[in-house]
Amino acid sequence: MPLNLLAKLAGISRQAIWKACLRGNWRGHVLEVRVIQGKGGNAGNQYLVGLNSLPPELQLRLRPIQTQVQNPSKQIATRGRHGRADKGKKRVVISRQWDALVPFDVLTKTKIAEDLKQEIRGLLAAGAAWDTSRSWPATSW
Repeated sequence: MPLNLLAKLAGISRQAIWKACLRGNWRGHVLEVRVIQGKGGNAGNQYLVGLNSLPPELQLRLRPIQTQVQNPSKQIATRGRHGRADKGKKRVVISRQWDALVPFDVLTKTKIAEDLKQEIRGLLAAGAAWDTSRSWPATSW
């Protein structure tokens, strides 16, 4: 187990775990420490601690992690934030207020929204300035 993960689980600093690895014991337990060449600090040495040499209370904290490692599909399913199911899809046609007030069906609302979008594109292409106080181009109509 890498020292940074062990330190996080134990609730102490990485330096405290590193010193315990150098001593070879921690809280009365003899640690099985393996040093391997890697990248990073301490001349590239990386310290790994054997799970069976840890105190029993830490081994209990590690069981959920070991289960996730043994079953990667669960690990992936529980990792991080999930994306939205409707990602990339429009949630409103024109605006929430407009959608709520207009009594048309979804297809009619969508057609009106497309026509409005094309009208705005045409106005902008013709040189109309965008009015920042509103959500549409400034025109004289």
